[in-house]
Amino acid sequence: MLQADYEKLPNFIIPVHVSDTRERVETSIGPVIVYHFDEGNVGLWWHFHGRLHDHMMPLIEGRSEWNTGAKAWHITAENAPSVLEDIRAL
Repeated sequence: MLQADYEKLPNFIIPVHVSDTRERVETSIGPVIVYHFDEGNVGLWWHFHGRLHDHMMPLIEGRSEWNTGAKAWHITAENAPSVLEDIRAL
């Protein structure tokens, strides 16, 4: 399915594999994969263990939702700029 197909489904979080672009953000602790979508929403993925995970969880807590289908964190367009700024500061 394409992103446009998923957008037709109400209350359905678009899986990261249909994102518009993908970006690898290098932090001082390790890489975070950022998936960008049309409306400004982002998906986040990193290796979910170790120091990077310990630093990432407080950054996204209360500003994200776990997408079980995509196995990635979903950040709304409203929260995306501040979350990405915090990640880049790691």
